[in-house]
Amino acid sequence: HQGENDCLSDELLYSYKDKFKTLMSALRRELDAEELPLIIGELSLDVDGNRWKHVEYAARMNSIFHEIAKEMPHCAVVSSEGITIKKSDGLHFDSKGSREFGHRYFEKYLEVFGG
Repeated sequence: HQGENDCLSDELLYSYKDKFKTLMSALRRELDAEELPLIIGELSLDVDGNRWKHVEYAARMNSIFHEIAKEMPHCAVVSSEGITIKKSDGLHFDSKGSREFGHRYFEKYLEVFGG
């Protein structure tokens, strides 16, 4: 899960998808693991908009994550809906939210890749 820094401009946002797919394809190739599961976590849209002005980019980034999951084999996306945010920075998940997100990653893995 990452991507906030790629939500600072249109240029960064539009270049993200190809760079991400290239990186993950190279990783799978290098590991000789073309079926390596890839699970992408959405960015939160419940951020403090007064402190982080790029919420509209985050929504667009989440759409890109879903496009990637459709285009890459063995790939899925985890929802960030309802995940709690740190009050101290208004952007990152708090401890409770991080644990919940981890559970969602595990559940998505079992759902998509068996278990």
